[in-house]
Amino acid sequence: MQLIKYIDNFLDGLVPYYIYGIVLFHIAYVMLFIGLFQFNKEYLNILDISIQTFICIFLIIRFNPFRKHILRPSDAQIIFGSATFLLLNLSFVKLFNQQLMNNVESIVK
Repeated sequence: MQLIKYIDNFLDGLVPYYIYGIVLFHIAYVMLFIGLFQFNKEYLNILDISIQTFICIFLIIRFNPFRKHILRPSDAQIIFGSATFLLLNLSFVKLFNQQLMNNVESIVK
């Protein structure tokens, strides 16, 4: 029981950084898409998988079905931020890959 309280307290401390991190990744994806950043496609795939894995592990630990939940006000921000990030992450990575392929095709021709 003490371990669960310790994990909850640790995750509560991470919540503000988690929310800010999600916002920063949204901003970075927008900058990447409009061309302010140049990024290797291989690194984008690694980053994409790493971020999605981190979010999934965070959500599994925070909202696992093996314990009783007391939803806090910050939990709504976590769930909404994670869902929007995963949705936008899918969109941006797909659009970036498509834009990259169009640029490669225009250079080859």
